[in-house]
Amino acid sequence: MGNVYKNCWIGVYFDDERVMHRKRPVMAPGEMEEIKLEKAKLLLHPELKAITIKVEEA
Repeated sequence: MGNVYKNCWIGVYFDDERVMHRKRPVMAPGEMEEIKLEKAKLLLHPELKAITIKVEEA
């Protein structure tokens, strides 16, 4: 905890399916990250049970 992440990705998963993958050059603790979920993508998954957001190393 408290680490600065460099060259990482933000992954958004609907259940176990990745629906967004965005590269971030630097992420530091205490900084806000904004993720916008599109209504059209949500409507494609009517049986959705979980949304997971992950910081993934490159």
